[in-house]
Amino acid sequence: MKKVVYDIRRGLSEPTFFISIGVTFLIMIISAIYYFQTEELFLSDDLFKTIQSLILPFIAPLIVCLPYSTISMLEKDSGYKKLILNRINKFEYIIIRFISVAIVGGLTLVIPLIILMVSCFFISPYENLESILGVILLDFGFGASYAIFGYGLTFVNDKRYIPIIAPQVGYLLLTYALPYLDLTQYYPPLAYSPWLLSSYADLNAILTQFIILIMLGAVFIVYDLIKETISI
Repeated sequence: MKKVVYDIRRGLSEPTFFISIGVTFLIMIISAIYYFQTEELFLSDDLFKTIQSLILPFIAPLIVCLPYSTISMLEKDSGYKKLILNRINKFEYIIIRFISVAIVGGLTLVIPLIILMVSCFFISPYENLESILGVILLDFGFGASYAIFGYGLTFVNDKRYIPIIAPQVGYLLLTYALPYLDLTQYYPPLAYSPWLLSSYADLNAILTQFIILIMLGAVFIVYDLIKETISI
């Protein structure tokens, strides 16, 4: 447990984590300016929804994959991974990193949203705070699942940018393709912001997306371990 906590703390101290947080806040500020310029009556629920759903849903995978998903590749390139594996076995190393990548990915989205939720409270009392909290919890799952998917990609390619860019590219392709295939309930941005198309938002469809992403990440890891075992 201590090793997991240490690795999470390390992930939360990475420069890439602060870059992601900074980009998120910048986008929030732009969205807030849009809200205050287009609305006459300011309500905390509407402000939160606008800031959370105007731009962020369309770049969220990039934001969560940037902080910690590729750290194992950096450790390998620097030789630091060998030092770690002298202290713990590879399986334990992968499990610890799997958990910490998920938590760091989730917190990358949740921390700014909690700050946003508290800030919006000064505008007016919330009418539906439960819905806001539910979406924040959902976004933790979004961040965790996409970060795990990105982490899995580090096991099947040697390019450091692939685990950061590929989830975002696939996300955008599905965003444009699924509505044309009459699969709007699986519209990827709904997994981040269900009120984008509330009539199509379905919790089971959202959770299915999270499970598929986590399973894909796990499959990539297992594939690499099997290939390494066979080569030995």
